[in-house]
Amino acid sequence: MTTVVKTVENINEGSLRARKKNINTPYTVQEVAKHNTKDDVWIIIKNNVYDVTKWMAHHPGGELPILNLAGHDVTDAFRGFHPDWAYNKLATFQVGVLVDYQPSQVIKDYRAIDDQLRREGYYQTRYSFYFKLYIWLSFLFGLAMYLTINCTQVKWQLVGAAVLGIFWQQLAFVGHDTGHISISHNRAIDGWIGSTVGNFFGGVSLAWWKRTHNVHHVVPNSVQHDPDIQHLPIFAVSEKVIPNGVFSNYHQKQMNFDAFAKFMVSNQHFLYYPVMAVARFNFHVLAGIVHVQICLSHFPMEIYDGVPYNSDDECYCITQLKTTLNIDCPEWMDWFHGGLQFQVEHHLFPRLPRHNLRVARKMRYSANDDDWINDQINQELDKLGDDFDLTDDEDQQSPQPINAWAIEQ
Repeated sequence: MTTVVKTVENINEGSLRARKKNINTPYTVQEVAKHNTKDDVWIIIKNNVYDVTKWMAHHPGGELPILNLAGHDVTDAFRGFHPDWAYNKLATFQVGVLVDYQPSQVIKDYRAIDDQLRREGYYQTRYSFYFKLYIWLSFLFGLAMYLTINCTQVKWQLVGAAVLGIFWQQLAFVGHDTGHISISHNRAIDGWIGSTVGNFFGGVSLAWWKRTHNVHHVVPNSVQHDPDIQHLPIFAVSEKVIPNGVFSNYHQKQMNFDAFAKFMVSNQHFLYYPVMAVARFNFHVLAGIVHVQICLSHFPMEIYDGVPYNSDDECYCITQLKTTLNIDCPEWMDWFHGGLQFQVEHHLFPRLPRHNLRVARKMRYSANDDDWINDQINQELDKLGDDFDLTDDEDQQSPQPINAWAIEQ
C-alpha cells in the first residue's frame, strides 16, 4: 500500500495543483466516453470524473482492466476490486463532475445488496474456515507424499497420485482467494500466501494469473478482450471467431482459424474432455476438474463483441449476470467447488470471502419485492434456451455442436 500511495503522490503532485480550480468542471457521459484511448484515459467513479492516464502504467492490477473501462462509469468495478483506502487517493486524479445522469433502479438495488453485505460483516473473513482448510490441505499433501514415496505397490502409488491431484485442485481455490485479496484483505499478506501456494506448490505464477483474471472479471466473455475464452486453435466458444479468427487485445496477436483449428473446433464436442484432462499441463488430471467447472460457469452464457458498459442496460452488474452461471450443489459439497460454484455472486462481489458466497446468493434472491436479479437471470436463461432451442417440444432436436466447415462455407 505504501508504494502505491507514494507513486500516486509523485505522479500527481504537479498536475493536482494545476487542476485544483477545475475539478468541478461539468461533463456528460458522452463527453467522458471520448477519452478512451491508451494516451487519454478518463473514468467515472461516484459521479466524479478522473483522468488516470498517467496512473495506468503503475496500476497494481495492470493496465488492461483500466484501458478496457476507459471512458465508462467504473463505480461498481472500482468498489468491487479495491479496498476502502483507495478512494482517498482518487482526488489527485479528478478533472470534473458528471452531470445529467442518474443510475437505474437495477444499479441502485445491486449497490444496496453490496451495502448490506458490508454492513452486516460478510466481507470479513472467518479465519476458523481457513484453519480447517489448512488442516485438510496438510492431510492431503502428507497422505499423497506417504503413498507415493513409502509405498512400493503401484496401486498405492496411483492412489497417492490421485490424492495429490485433489490437493492441487483444492490448493487452486486458495490461490484464487489470495488473488482477490479475500483472505487477509491485505495485498502484501495475501500476495505472500498466493505465491507460496501458487508458485511454489502449484506451479502457477500468481502474477500471471492475476493479470489474466483481472481482465476476465472486467470484460467477461468478450470475444476480443477476455483471455479466458480465447482458445483458438483448440476450441471456439463462439461462432463469432469463424472463419476469420479473432485479434486478441490481451495477447496482442491474431488467433487464426486455420485448417488445424477447423478440425479441432468441428470435433470439440468429442475432444473437450480429453483436452481438458491435460490442458492444465502442470496439474494432475484430477485438477483439470477446476478448469471444466470454470468453463461451465461461462461458456454457455452470452458471448459479445467489444467492451460493454455503454449504457445502464449493460452496466457492471448486468454484464456479470449475462456472462456467469452458477453450478447447483448441496451445501455439504461446497468444499469440492471452492466457492466457484457461486460464479454469479463471485462476479458481483469479487472480494467477498468464499465462505459467505452462499449467504450472498440467498440475499440477492430476497433483495426486494421486485427480485430484480432473479428476473435478470431468468431473462438470460430464457435467451439461452432460445439460442439453443431448448423447449418442451418432444420433437425438438437437441443442441448441435459447432459445424466449423459449414459456417466457413
